[in-house]
Amino acid sequence: MLAKKWWVLILGTVTAAVAMNAVIAKEFSLSVNGKPVIKIEAEKEKDFDRDEFKRYMKKHGYDYESHYRANRKLRERLYRLELAVMQLQESVYELQMSDIHKQPEQQFTCLFRTKHRGTFMGFGLSKLEAEGNAIAKCEAKEGDFWCKGTVSCDSN
Repeated sequence: MLAKKWWVLILGTVTAAVAMNAVIAKEFSLSVNGKPVIKIEAEKEKDFDRDEFKRYMKKHGYDYESHYRANRKLRERLYRLELAVMQLQESVYELQMSDIHKQPEQQFTCLFRTKHRGTFMGFGLSKLEAEGNAIAKCEAKEGDFWCKGTVSCDSN
């Protein structure tokens, strides 16, 4: 009896399908944000069947060198896949942690009232930036002479 587990990974530009003894990866046409979704099926390996092994060796021969090379290639592929999974886990962890530490941005609103020319409003992420924006709007419309005075600010 095979115990199966399913994982869905979102990988950037993976287009090749991987098929190994215990891991099978299939590409689907489904995509998320323009990136293909890869579904990986991992199953528990069967117990070693000596009769099946003998039939295989009679059919293909007892060429240990080719088996050694194939085993080595499979180990290299497995190592690369493990590295890719580790990199994905690190990326996911970094993204999760960056969302936790991100504080909502505070925005300031400043009003600059002139005696005869009206009111000008400025916005900014700091109080100084909002004051500067309010005065700059006044100077752009009315000129430098009419834009002297105090600015009142409030944070949102």
